[in-house]
Amino acid sequence: MNPVLGETYQAKCADGADLFVEQTSHHPPISHMLVEGPNGMYRYSGYNECVVKFSVTSITVSQNGYKRVKFNDGQTITCNHPTDSFYNLTMNTLYNQSHGKVEFKDEENGFYGFYEIGKVKKKRSEYFEGAVFHK
Repeated sequence: MNPVLGETYQAKCADGADLFVEQTSHHPPISHMLVEGPNGMYRYSGYNECVVKFSVTSITVSQNGYKRVKFNDGQTITCNHPTDSFYNLTMNTLYNQSHGKVEFKDEENGFYGFYEIGKVKKKRSEYFEGAVFHK
């Protein structure tokens, strides 16, 4: 996870969308992305800044930033990123756990939704729950 500042990636996706990614900061590492859907159907954009915390046997990667999808009818949905933890880095079986609260907002239509991973009492850490609200 040590990309070079200004490093870019471009691709044509299977649905005809154009994908653009650029490393816009080296320290802290920040990447910006843009996907333009075929015939202007949607525009997906956002950025993430990796915040990494190490311990002897694990690593936690939090991502500051957002993802935003704007559809051709003008509706826009924005959300944040979950956190990922990787355990048993030095011995035993390596495993990954996503956790945290991911929030979705549709300001134009007054919708707010979320799901939260790993915070439900008496449930496994993979369990998640959430809700959708309308003003």
